[in-house]
Amino acid sequence: MKKTIFTLCMMISLLTLTACGSTNNHSNTEMITVKDVRGEVEIPKEAKRIVDLI
Repeated sequence: MKKTIFTLCMMISLLTLTACGSTNNHSNTEMITVKDVRGEVEIPKEAKRIVDLI
């Protein structure tokens, strides 16, 4: 029971911290459009990492 309560508290803390984080929306970033099987998506031209979830 204590382990469940601890896990729940940790998850709530993580969600709270994530929700309060800042986003880096750079309006002057050049974007490129990439086509794949699921459609088109815009990504930053100088992206360091791209994650594709199936």
